[in-house]
Amino acid sequence: MKNNSIIIIVLLLFANFLQAQEETTIKTVREYKLEIAKNKTNITGKDVMGMTVNGTIPGPVLEFTEGEQAVIHVKNTMDVETSVHWHGLLLPNFQDGVPYLTTPPIKPGATLYGLRAQKPISDIQYMKAMIPHHSSAILVSNNVNLKDPEVIKLSKEIIKAQEKEIAQMKAAIERIENNN
Repeated sequence: MKNNSIIIIVLLLFANFLQAQEETTIKTVREYKLEIAKNKTNITGKDVMGMTVNGTIPGPVLEFTEGEQAVIHVKNTMDVETSVHWHGLLLPNFQDGVPYLTTPPIKPGATLYGLRAQKPISDIQYMKAMIPHHSSAILVSNNVNLKDPEVIKLSKEIIKAQEKEIAQMKAAIERIENNN
């Protein structure tokens, strides 16, 4: 990516986004307002109720550059709790966005306010941030009560692929750390 651009795709889970940052020279402040709502959607040719961010699935792309500050307001207009999980940001586990496991959920009618000064992450930081995601896919796949043979087969393939990628990332981390 040129210019150290950071692109964040808003998924349908959220973390308490406020985090203490090292001193950074702030070039620009970008402010975003996101609304999580239950709306009728049609992705497959059939109308269904779905969770949307600003009326769409997936939600909008938020973009900011190294040194800029992002201020993000996330309002939950649904009648159930929810959260947002961020990709493209290095965050502490507490802000990862898994409700009740790592992050408190956003209550119905509540708005979360987040502030973040983004810095690009290194290869090692990227891989260390991705390993928990792969691990959670394994955890879910191992503990789900599946009945359909095709889905069971797919679940086993997911576990195998995730384990392989975790091993590759751990080997790359070790190689990079040993060469520096």
